[in-house]
Amino acid sequence: MQNFARKLYPDAKVTAVGNLPQFTAMQQYLEVGQMTSFLISVVIVAVLLMIVFGSIRTGLIGMIPNIAPGIFVGGYLGLTDIPLDMMTATLIPMIIGLSVDDTIHFINHGHVEFDRTRDYRESILNVFRTAGPALVMTTIIMVATFAGFTTSAATQMFNFGFVVFIGLVSALLADLFVTPLLIRKFKIFGKE
Repeated sequence: MQNFARKLYPDAKVTAVGNLPQFTAMQQYLEVGQMTSFLISVVIVAVLLMIVFGSIRTGLIGMIPNIAPGIFVGGYLGLTDIPLDMMTATLIPMIIGLSVDDTIHFINHGHVEFDRTRDYRESILNVFRTAGPALVMTTIIMVATFAGFTTSAATQMFNFGFVVFIGLVSALLADLFVTPLLIRKFKIFGKE
């Protein structure tokens, strides 16, 4: 609109005012801020994982399943043309924060079991038996909680609830299927 008005009135100073330009500017600031916060949260979580596990290597390997939910959520938003609005822009950093808990539990229980058995396959199976049900149940509880948003008539609220569902389920699947493979492949607890 401003460009069109400048063509009609080349000597005038043309500025769009009102709620729509303010909302558009706020939306752009929010999107840039959330992408920056996503990158910052990835770095902070990686550093915290390195501290928690006492190993740079284990911390970086532990980040792999925690980036998967961000990729799934971003892919879903792109494929379905859901705009990156105020609600959906807050999701990816939030889901990383929620999913890192499962990764910490899986790796810590895996380490305890490995110290006991000295066998990766057996220790991972023991983790599935002991910590696995708790990981699944906490995810089901969180998904059920956020599913309440999908009953809203407001599109933003529905998208928020459904995208959180996708993020949490993909985080659980990454922890149950990717984390054990990474533990075994990179032998992060030492030799058998």
